Amino acid sequence: MTSPSGGAVPPRQQPTRGIPASLWFAATAWLGVVVVDVYAATDALAANRREPEADRIAGQLGPDVVSGPPALASTPAIAIVAAVATIALTAALLAGRGWARFALVGLGIVTGVVLAWDGRLHAVAVFVLVAAVASVLPSAHRFLAAPDAR
Repeated sequence: MTSPSGGAVPPRQQPTRGIPASLWFAATAWLGVVVVDVYAATDALAANRREPEADRIAGQLGPDVVSGPPALASTPAIAIVAAVATIALTAALLAGRGWARFALVGLGIVTGVVLAWDGRLHAVAVFVLVAAVASVLPSAHRFLAAPDAR
């Protein structure tokens, strides 16, 4: 294409679209879920330690009086895997991958249910953060639905 003066017209550049603030809010909330997951995992691991008092009683009254060390529950492992997956999916979300929002909500709900099943109060924080993120504003949905966002 040429201009009236005979020179070539440079192609029109599409304006670069920044990531909407609501998507940054969602990413921050998902990182909050990561913090809660890691805290729940460390809390569950700390609860699985054998107390020194139990060793003292077992030494005085015999090993049959005190049960063995608690078995490692699956909650810490699930929480750590969920934290790593949440970080990866949050990066995909910020990269414009729209499918990541559905995977994140599903993962958040599963993590909250696992923590609630284990009787951890951390589940409340996970459910609150998931509910806050699930209500992402339409500007973020438009950004994720746009074909050039990927």
